[in-house]
This record gives sequence, C-alpha cells and structure tokens, in this order.
Amino acid sequence: MKRKRILISGVIFLVILAAGGIGCRLFVKNYKAVKTYEVGEKKVRLVRFNKPFLADHFEITIIKTSLADSLKNDSKILLNKEEGAEYFVIDVMVKNKNSENKNLPNSGKILLGEAEYMLEIDSVKTDESGYGAFFGQIKPEEAKESKIIFKIPVEYGDEAIIWDVFGSGVKIRLQ
Repeated sequence: MKRKRILISGVIFLVILAAGGIGCRLFVKNYKAVKTYEVGEKKVRLVRFNKPFLADHFEITIIKTSLADSLKNDSKILLNKEEGAEYFVIDVMVKNKNSENKNLPNSGKILLGEAEYMLEIDSVKTDESGYGAFFGQIKPEEAKESKIIFKIPVEYGDEAIIWDVFGSGVKIRLQ
C-alpha cells in the first residue's frame, strides 16, 4: 500500500513537472529568431524594439511607439487634436546596408484590426524635419532617425497595429 502511494506520488510529480516545462515554453518569448504568422493573406513578423531587422536594403530599428491626441515639437504644434482621432507615432532608425545611395519609397501604411476586418491607413505628411519618410538619398552605412505618424480612429487605439515597413512589403506587428 505504501509502495503504491509513493508510485502514485512520483507519477503525479512527473506530470506536474512536465506540464510546468510545457507551460514555460509557451509563455517565454524567444526574440532571437523572427517569428511570423498570417493575418488574412498577409504574412506578419514579430520583432523586438531596439533590435535591428532588414527590410529591402535597409536595417530598421524601431525605437518606440506612442499614441497621442496631438503632436508638438518643442513649443510648435505639429498636429492639432481632432475629435475621434489619435496619432500613432513610430520612432525609427534606418541604416542603408547597400553599397550605393538609396531612397526610401514612402513611410508605408499601417493595418488596424484583425483578419478580414482590417483598416489600411497611410502616414500623415508633415514638412517638419525628423518626421515622416526621409527626403533625399541615404548614403551607404548612414543611419537616420525619424518619427512616422499615422492618424487612426480612437476606437482602433487598442486593436492590433501592423506596419508595412516603408512600403517594402515587410509587415511588423507593433501592437
């Protein structure tokens, strides 16, 4: 009888140990390898902020993202508060990894929502330096920083946000 209890206790211990190991693997994120998944027909990658990844000939580093109801640069108001809208800002650094000068085609688009209910939004254009796509060419191994701005409906602020990185076709889930 005592032997049976020890055997059952041992089996229960092993089951709990195995379940804990599986649970650990499910909840620990390994960001070394770029993860991909499908959203509708669009392939999306998950990357970590402040870790560079490649899109076309550029090394992209997403520094941070933020959501604001208006945008200011020092004392100058860039974008005023609008009813029913927020501004999603991506702080990004871009480095040309090609051996020749390259232009970025545009800031790209973001996709909001899930699966077939996604909303596609273009970036907001500003004349302010340091905001939007870069003007002119980026020299080889040159790095530049910018803030890419998207005006999104307030009701989509908590939804999934996927960025088509500078129109390259590389899609990154940001939220």
